[in-house]
Amino acid sequence: MKNYLSLALSGLALLSAGCFSSKPPVTMAPPVAAPPPAMSASNGETWNWKDVPKDEKIPITRGVFDQGGYQLYARTGETVVVPFENQNMYVLKFGQTSGETYYITENGAPTLYIERNGYLENASAQGAKWYPFSKDFAYERPAYIGIAPSWGEYMAMGWYAGMLYHGGYWGYRPWYPGFGYSPMVGLNINIGGRGYGWNDYRSYSRANVTNRYTMRSNYNYNSVGRRAPSTFGRSSGSAFGRSSGSSGSFGRSSSGGFGRRR
Repeated sequence: MKNYLSLALSGLALLSAGCFSSKPPVTMAPPVAAPPPAMSASNGETWNWKDVPKDEKIPITRGVFDQGGYQLYARTGETVVVPFENQNMYVLKFGQTSGETYYITENGAPTLYIERNGYLENASAQGAKWYPFSKDFAYERPAYIGIAPSWGEYMAMGWYAGMLYHGGYWGYRPWYPGFGYSPMVGLNINIGGRGYGWNDYRSYSRANVTNRYTMRSNYNYNSVGRRAPSTFGRSSGSAFGRSSGSSGSFGRSSSGGFGRRR
């Protein structure tokens, strides 16, 4: 009997110690997720086209234009800018390619090779796109292509949400004051599902001012400082515009087809 009583008292003491212990409960910390891989130090760098090494092909995934020029976004994150100069919008040559779109400084001129149905985005009007090559253009070699017949016409253009502009004014020789380019065969400007030639479009734009957007500068091209070509692509130890071997083309992105006519 004495032994049973001792055992009972011992159990009660252990129970009391467990119930009134001053030590806090131990909790397990959640697993710590691994941090995302660091981005390349070269991502985000901007280059004036004059500083890009000649004859180097740079894969481009997106092109944008505004009042001041072009912004070409490389697959690796850098940007090549081609500003308009001296009220001249014919500063970029366009060529066609059956593969991925790329930029190259070729024969001393900035040149963008795109798919036949590739486009560039207007930075001022949502969903507005410019297709440098019309469907009927007989392509032979890269040419200077501009959106309007003159600088004044370009500045006065009205753009509308979702507007699609196919073609432009083009020529093989560099622009100089007083020299004009020819309208491209098949030039067509589609607004709200209706197509216009240049003259009819100009009349429409002048008559419909309430919902139109005029060209403006969305990018400060003067902020892009000049740099030595020898430093091009050196910040991350890899060449600018070169990827790890993945393939693609202008107009193809993870969201489903930038730059391709649908």
